[in-house]
Amino acid sequence: MQPKPDINANVLLATFSPSTQLRLIPYLEPVICKQGQWLQDTHEKLRYVYFPVDTLVAVVGVLSNSKTTALNLVGQEGMLGSTVLLGSRLSHHRTLVQQAGRAYRLPSGLFKEVVSQDNALQLHLLRYLHRQLLSIAQSAICYRHHYLEQQVCHWLLLSLDRVNGSSLYLTHDFMASLLGVRREGVTVVAGKLQQLELIEYKRGHISVLNRHGLEQLSCECYQVIRKATVNLE
Repeated sequence: MQPKPDINANVLLATFSPSTQLRLIPYLEPVICKQGQWLQDTHEKLRYVYFPVDTLVAVVGVLSNSKTTALNLVGQEGMLGSTVLLGSRLSHHRTLVQQAGRAYRLPSGLFKEVVSQDNALQLHLLRYLHRQLLSIAQSAICYRHHYLEQQVCHWLLLSLDRVNGSSLYLTHDFMASLLGVRREGVTVVAGKLQQLELIEYKRGHISVLNRHGLEQLSCECYQVIRKATVNLE
């Protein structure tokens, strides 16, 4: 027998009304997400929406030549598949697990049905979706105008905001694929951050030693995105 889902493990789920939570709890399915796993692929039917618990999932844009760039990052503060609320039936991006962990998934049809019967919940989720669109737009500006060092600090900070603790498992190769850059560039930046004693890096494990220092080196985009996602009320 599966244990009862912990609604409070996901910040967005925890903001739903008690009556909505009671309707969803029987259908919330716990899933284990492995690093590098695709939860959804481009042009794939959106069968489920996901509510991360302690996993980190990147929303990734893919070109015809298979080059990729992360557009957004979702953790315990939010959900994946929210575009079903706008009538989307197919995924237009890939969702890639950056950090292994747990999530709850829910059939998208059931989710849409529950939301359609609750006007307050509809408005609440549309506000959440608006914040996600703001984050994606800011990321586009960041990739175009800011240096790689700023982008790496920005991404590390966004990741830390979505996990409990100061450690991440993230290789140079993986981060390079997320940022759409060469691995060598990420290696140079990581080396500099270690020399400044802002992070410690060992075999893919990143420990942040000085968060304030990372914030000083990051671009303004981090604070813009953080403010857009920190308050779900």
